[in-house]
Amino acid sequence: MMRCIPPSSDTYDILGIGFGPSNLALAVAVSSSGYNGAVGFIEDKTAFSWHGDMMLPGAKMQVMFLKDLITQKDPTSPFTFINYLHEQERLNSFINLRALYPSRNDYQGYFAWAADKFSHCVQYACSASMIAPIENATGEVEGFEVHCHDLRSGERTIKRARNIVMATGGSPALPCGISPQDLSARLFHSSQYLSRLEALKATEKNPALRVLIVGGGQSAAEIFQHVLHEFPHARVDLAVRNHSLMPANSSAFSNEIFDPASVDAFYESSATIKEHTLRHLRHTNYAAVDEDLIQALYGQLYEERLAGHDRARILNYHALTHVTKDDQFLDVTLRDERTQATTVNRYDTVILATGYNQQHAHRLLSGVDHLLLRHPDGSLKVARDYSLETRPSVSARLFVQGPTEHSHGLTSSLISILPFRAHDILSAASKAPDTHLHDKTALAMECI
Repeated sequence: MMRCIPPSSDTYDILGIGFGPSNLALAVAVSSSGYNGAVGFIEDKTAFSWHGDMMLPGAKMQVMFLKDLITQKDPTSPFTFINYLHEQERLNSFINLRALYPSRNDYQGYFAWAADKFSHCVQYACSASMIAPIENATGEVEGFEVHCHDLRSGERTIKRARNIVMATGGSPALPCGISPQDLSARLFHSSQYLSRLEALKATEKNPALRVLIVGGGQSAAEIFQHVLHEFPHARVDLAVRNHSLMPANSSAFSNEIFDPASVDAFYESSATIKEHTLRHLRHTNYAAVDEDLIQALYGQLYEERLAGHDRARILNYHALTHVTKDDQFLDVTLRDERTQATTVNRYDTVILATGYNQQHAHRLLSGVDHLLLRHPDGSLKVARDYSLETRPSVSARLFVQGPTEHSHGLTSSLISILPFRAHDILSAASKAPDTHLHDKTALAMECI
C-alpha cells in the first residue's frame, strides 16, 4: 500500500508523462525500491483506462498472467496479479479456470486496482504540450520543463523535472488518405469501438446495415466476430491486405524474443540484423490473430454458408484507398492488391482496426529536438536504459517507453517486460547528478 504526499511545488526528480501500464509499472518499481526522490505523473485521461473500448466479451489476453507489473522482478510484491486476485477473493476461482491467459476485462481490472493505489501521485486530465530545456548559468541543461494544460479548468502550468519518462501510448494509425479530421460516428478507429457501437445501436434503424472492417490483426478479427453477433442481419465485410488472417507466431522458441535477454541481444545487433529480426518475427505481434479465434471465425462462416446466408465476407488482398462521405452513407474505394483494380462499395459504417503509431511521444520533443542525437536515417538514438542520447551539455535525462522498436525490438510496445524496463529506467534516473531542481517539498512516495 502506498501513501503519496500531495505536492507543494511543481518540481520533481522524476516526472512521468502518461499513466498507462508502462508508467504504472514505473510507479510500482519506485514503491518497492526505497527510492526517496520526488516522483509524479500526469495523464490526459480523466481516470485510469486501458483499451476501454476493446473490452469485448470473452476477449483474452495474449500474454500469460505472470507477465504483469512486477512478478518477473519480485514475485513477493503486493502488486502482482496473483495478489490482486487474492484481494478480490477470486484467486481460487481463477485457479479453477486453469487459464494461463486471463480475460482482457480481468487484466484491465488488475491495472485499475494497481493504479488506484497511486491516485494521489497522478494529476489526471492534465495534457502535456511541449518539453523545453532548463539551462544553468554555464549553458548546461540540468532539467526540463513540461508545458501542461489542465483539461478541466483550462489552466496552463509548467512542471519541472530532472528526469522525464514519456509513456504516452500509441495514437491510432490510419490508412493512407484518411486523416483524423475524417473520423466520425460512422467512420472510426477500433480504439473507439464500443463507444461508437452503442451510439450506432441507438440511432441505426436499418437492421441490415452494411459494415466494413479494415485490418488483419487481432482487433479486426475480434470486431468482425462481435459485429456479426451484435447485428444478426447486417452484411459485414473484413478487408485484409494479405492472403488471409494469419495466425500469431506464438511458439515457445519464437516467444523468447520477448525475454529480457533478447532485448540485450537485439540492442547490440547491427542495423541489418535488427531489420531482419523485426521482419522475420513480425507475426508474433503485428497483423496476427490467435489461432483459436481464426478457427472459430472459419467455423462461423461455414455455418453461415451452410444456412444459405452470404452476409459475411473476408476480402483478401484488399486495401482501403479512399472514403467519400455524405449524410447517410460511406462510399469506400477498395484496391485489389493482386490486380490493382479498384471497386467502390457503399457502407453504413467503416471501422478501422489498423493499429497504432508509437511515435506519439515525439510531438512533445520539438522544444528539445536540437539537443537530441539521431541515426543517419533520422531515428532517435536511444540508450540501453531507454534514455534518449543527447548532446554533452545535457545532464538531465529524457526516457521513452514505447517508440523504441528500432533500438530495443518487438517488446517496445508490449507489456511483456514492463517490470524490467521500469527497473532499468529507475536505476538510470537514480544515478542522475543532483541539481538545484531537487525540491524536498515536491511529491514523495512512501510505504505505509
